[in-house]
Amino acid sequence: MKAQKCPVCEGKGKMPADFYPDTAETTEKWVTCRTCNGSGIVVLEDEVEHIMQKLEESLSEVPENIEEDEAEIEAAIGEAEESARQEYMEELEKKEKEEEG
Repeated sequence: MKAQKCPVCEGKGKMPADFYPDTAETTEKWVTCRTCNGSGIVVLEDEVEHIMQKLEESLSEVPENIEEDEAEIEAAIGEAEESARQEYMEELEKKEKEEEG
């Protein structure tokens, strides 16, 4: 599995507000990184299939009585994405520790 620290925000998940032209005049000092959506990591393209698989697995666990409740479906999708990100982060940390040791 491959994930990497976001090359734009360097893993912070935030960027100075003036980094993006359309947020330059905001009163906030920091805005969410648009590359990693604030997670600090990006999944490499060859891992998209794995994420889709995890998403499908998570959605198959959604109770049958949820027919078209978009809010709950969106929450399930968010949980699947977060689960996949967490797996990648754990694997990345494990590899980094192996390389250091």
